[in-house]
Amino acid sequence: STLAAYLVLYGLGRGLVEFWRGDVQRGLFFGGVVSTSQLLSLLSVAIGVVLLVRARRTGPQAPA
Repeated sequence: STLAAYLVLYGLGRGLVEFWRGDVQRGLFFGGVVSTSQLLSLLSVAIGVVLLVRARRTGPQAPA
């Protein structure tokens, strides 16, 4: 689905941007290695993957 693909691609892109930004003030998860935005990006990717897997299992849906 389009939403699932967007969630995966946005999450990956946002996570990479946050990695290269180098902000001094970041979320202090895992000893300051991971920012809050990176955790949210990881959640976005995970939800997108779940949606993609579910969409493939159910197959194409006919329009109502």
